[in-house]
Amino acid sequence: MEKSKTKAKKKAPSKAKPKQKVAAKPKPKKAVAKKEVKKRRDVRQLEYFNEVMAKKRAGAPSFPYTESVADEICRLVSIKTVSLDRIIRENPHLPSKDVIYTWRAYNKEFGDKYMKAKITQAQLLADEVLEISDDSTHDEMQDANGNWKLNSEYVARSKLKIHTRQWLAGKLHPRLYGNQLLEQTSDITNTLKELKESIDDIKKDDEKDY
Repeated sequence: MEKSKTKAKKKAPSKAKPKQKVAAKPKPKKAVAKKEVKKRRDVRQLEYFNEVMAKKRAGAPSFPYTESVADEICRLVSIKTVSLDRIIRENPHLPSKDVIYTWRAYNKEFGDKYMKAKITQAQLLADEVLEISDDSTHDEMQDANGNWKLNSEYVARSKLKIHTRQWLAGKLHPRLYGNQLLEQTSDITNTLKELKESIDDIKKDDEKDY
């Protein structure tokens, strides 16, 4: 009897409670946005690379990467203020622009060299701004009657050249040329306006004399 009572007093083993899952904390919006941007950029690069490869498979000649060719491209970019298309046209032995851009995207060493060459090109563009602004050779022209007048077409073209080079240099090297060239360009524009006004005044005075 006593043994049966002791057995009855023993408690049945309690069932273990299942662990509750802790809800994951939501990721910050900025981190998610950065990942999405990187993902989209990688997709665009992959699409561009596949497009280039498709052109090659369709019969376009392949061009293997070599240090000598890469150095020549960077050298030409650093000493000329023309577009990459023009450099390739003047040097037909170089690869196409698609191949060069593919090298830039997938070869870090070449990409770094190319960017340094573009920064050097920005310095050349800044020098050309001063040369164009100082050149007043064709600012005036003679009409059919032999009278001197402002060559508006030449002045407008010079202004466009200055603004284009200023914009490119500022984009390639904003720390050095971003605000500096903008101030120089505004000064040059004001000088051209003053020149036009002075020539117009002289022209009016000549007409009054006649």
